[in-house]
Amino acid sequence: MGSIFITINFRTTGLFLLICCGLLMAAKAQQPQVLAWQAALSRLPNDTTKVKTLILLSKALREADIKQSETYAEQAYSIAQKNNYVYWEVEGLLNMAWAYGLQGRYADALRFLEKAEAQIKAEKEIAYLQGELWLTRGRVE
Repeated sequence: MGSIFITINFRTTGLFLLICCGLLMAAKAQQPQVLAWQAALSRLPNDTTKVKTLILLSKALREADIKQSETYAEQAYSIAQKNNYVYWEVEGLLNMAWAYGLQGRYADALRFLEKAEAQIKAEKEIAYLQGELWLTRGRVE
């Protein structure tokens, strides 16, 4: 009986270590991608590409660097608003809400969520962002 427990425990521990190593490797693999996006940011040819890259950076850094994630989301929102890119405005608002929520600034996060929700309801073409809105709201509330 004791040897079965040791075998099962060894297998479970081995599986756990394998999963942890995989997660660490995935996090390390993402880091070069983030560095590449950051390097390319200043050379991007137009605002559309810049907004998309800023959103990607904001999402990639949500857990690793909350303040930088917030900064990228704010920049994306500002450019999107200036160019009337409604979809990317909403993405920026959702990413700002996420960053503010992770910092414990819940009133600000909810304000951004409500603004994003209003834009989603007003623009039928971006109604599919409703799912992301609810995921972010669940994270913040």
